Amino acid sequence: VMRLGDFKKLDPKTGEVAQAPAVYHAQFMAETAVPAFSSKGPTSDGRIKPDVLTPGHFTESIHSDGVINGNTERCGDTQRMQGTSMATPIGAGGAALVRQYLREGYYPTGAKNDRDAISEPAAALIKAMIINGAEPMGPYRKYMIGKSLEFLNQVPDTIQGYGRMKLDTTLYFRDDAKAKAEAA
Repeated sequence: VMRLGDFKKLDPKTGEVAQAPAVYHAQFMAETAVPAFSSKGPTSDGRIKPDVLTPGHFTESIHSDGVINGNTERCGDTQRMQGTSMATPIGAGGAALVRQYLREGYYPTGAKNDRDAISEPAAALIKAMIINGAEPMGPYRKYMIGKSLEFLNQVPDTIQGYGRMKLDTTLYFRDDAKAKAEAA
């Protein structure tokens, strides 16, 4: 299960703080298949798209009735959704984390250092770091077409781009437990 943060809100039913997963994705779909409804490339001028993939199938999110000051009866409930409405916030959040990493000076040492901070990192640098850390889903992963499954090609390709976004392969932190385990 992939989980990005928690959402806390006052539950009007009980008067207590309710906690629910902000974003959650079933591991099977996140790691084994690209949904058939995903956009594919190439672009009309031949560029490879997408650049990377983020989970957007069977994603669980906080329920909203879509109305400000609307019915709060389902406050704290979650709902399963799919599509770019689910995948795009994960990609945008990942890009924001890369930007913060650079602005706070974690690159290149993995420790916060004001002297290494990049005050306005270029969008191309952020994109390059995301692509660099992407993990290919193929050829051992499959692409869902209707009810059949097909193997993916080597990256980059026009179905998965460079693969799924995986920031921990790009963003190094000196005190990271993973880094310590690898060094031992």
